[in-house]
Amino acid sequence: IRSATDEIERIGIERSIEAIEQSDIVIALFDNSRVFDDEDKKIIELIEQYSDKKEIIVVLLFCNYEKLNKYKQLLLKKSYQLLLYNE
Repeated sequence: IRSATDEIERIGIERSIEAIEQSDIVIALFDNSRVFDDEDKKIIELIEQYSDKKEIIVVLLFCNYEKLNKYKQLLLKKSYQLLLYNE
């Protein structure tokens, strides 16, 4: 979830937020093979707004415990269900 650079992207972001608001369960996917960035942080902040109202499942793709960065380690301490996927 980020600031939209064009109209189509803005509509997609709005629909994502609406889907979160209407859902009972939120599944957040993060690609752990790339550097954690501001977009990841904004997504985490967004799902934290709903964490007391919705079931949150966090999926870390290409996960290696030794390579988890500090912020993603904070996710492990939350009450979210966490799924780790590595090929």
